[in-house]
Amino acid sequence: MRNSLLYLGIMMIGLLNLKCRDKYEEEILVGIIWDKNVYLEIKNAAGVDMLDPNSPNSFKRFKVYYLVNGIKEFYYDPWMDAPGGYIIQKFPNESFYQLQIFINGPTHESRNDHEWVTYLEFEDGSTDTISASFGVRPGNISVEKATYNGRPMWDTSLTYAKEPFELIKP
Repeated sequence: MRNSLLYLGIMMIGLLNLKCRDKYEEEILVGIIWDKNVYLEIKNAAGVDMLDPNSPNSFKRFKVYYLVNGIKEFYYDPWMDAPGGYIIQKFPNESFYQLQIFINGPTHESRNDHEWVTYLEFEDGSTDTISASFGVRPGNISVEKATYNGRPMWDTSLTYAKEPFELIKP
């Protein structure tokens, strides 16, 4: 009898739980997707891959800066896999190395009513500018439009595929 009452009590709690579902249940976050990166292929005028460590005069180090409240701030996060804000990698089916840059962007708590600016500084001290606008939805922050020194990199309203942006450097 005691077990029957316990079983009945557990069933009642379960039924009440089904009845009291949140009307915004579909917006409850199960995980968060942060797609705040861009990809570059850097070549010289002859088409040589300037990210390939075997190429003469290839680029090996960069500095990433974020524009935060009008101030250019050096990005460094020792807890991240890419503490300097970038990774140089070659994907299995690709012929060129790619520079993946983790760009400045919104969080779920921040406002998203402006362009987010990231600066990429090369070894020679030259600096390029990446501007981006983002889509912020429950559980998802992703780049919607990006420009590199004012030239369009991509626009997800035109195509969803984020192809690497080809940059020619002397």
